[in-house]
Amino acid sequence: MNENELLKKSLMHFWDEVITLSLDESKKLCAEFCSKCIKAEFQNKFFSDFESKKPITMRYFNKTRPISLDDDIYDQLAITGPQLDVRVFWGKINDPIAFHLKGRTSKFSNIFVTDGDAFAKIGNSKKEHYLFLDGHRGDFFLVY
Repeated sequence: MNENELLKKSLMHFWDEVITLSLDESKKLCAEFCSKCIKAEFQNKFFSDFESKKPITMRYFNKTRPISLDDDIYDQLAITGPQLDVRVFWGKINDPIAFHLKGRTSKFSNIFVTDGDAFAKIGNSKKEHYLFLDGHRGDFFLVY
């Protein structure tokens, strides 16, 4: 089993739907994350460092707020409603490991089921947020 299949299998324990994102959908997610969360002067450098597994420092981001992977998603993000809509990304822009997750789960750790740098767009029809997991230090942030 390759890494993509292993991650999908792990995610399926926590989510009603786990759909692999296409290359175009993954690139769109990367572009949204970069334009909304990364400082303009670092947007070209961010993904080269992300893909090369260099440590990502907080200087890349517009703003951050640390949170815990064990925190409750609904409480931390003030999201209401029956179902979450999440897009999560690991890997490289041209070789992504990315999924669209749908369902109701309570912990951030049910999104980030492996270590390594990753980011996610999470929300429902009323709100959306971006999250970043620093795989080098194990730090987890809400980014905006």
